[in-house]
Amino acid sequence: MKISPGVTSRDMVQVKVETIQREGRMSLAAAELLIDTAKKADFNEADTRFHLIDRLLMDVLGWPSGSFRNEPSTLDGYSDYHLLRPNGKIALIIEAKRTGSYFTLPANYNFDKPFRSVKTKTLLTSDTLKAAILQVQRYCSDEGCEFAAVSNGIQLILFKAYETNRKWRDLTAI
Repeated sequence: MKISPGVTSRDMVQVKVETIQREGRMSLAAAELLIDTAKKADFNEADTRFHLIDRLLMDVLGWPSGSFRNEPSTLDGYSDYHLLRPNGKIALIIEAKRTGSYFTLPANYNFDKPFRSVKTKTLLTSDTLKAAILQVQRYCSDEGCEFAAVSNGIQLILFKAYETNRKWRDLTAI
């Protein structure tokens, strides 16, 4: 395929996504494209959201674009995403970070499994991850949202931001 002058790799990614959408091969093909893009990415936070997290939400997970809000105001600032339930209530709040902001996982973390669970307090040992988790947890507290996530477009960590009669740090994250 010949690339015209002025066409960027980001433009090519968009063309591939549009082709996948037209051909109806959304989830698996979109996930593979997303992984390939993420491996090569060095995006700032806005580009991480647009090229990776938005694609993950809509193309891979099938979350309707009309069912999430970008940068809604909270008491503690502006969160990156509020994913909404059909009744309009918040199902999940996501805090996004740039692709170069890696979350250091604990040394005893099992990297051989595609999905791993760990106590949230174990993740608070990494400074960058701790800052992101505490930030989104405050947003959840402000908004009354039970579930939170942090993502740098490459790593995605989901956790319960609160549960009645339990410390949120003792709850499980994946």
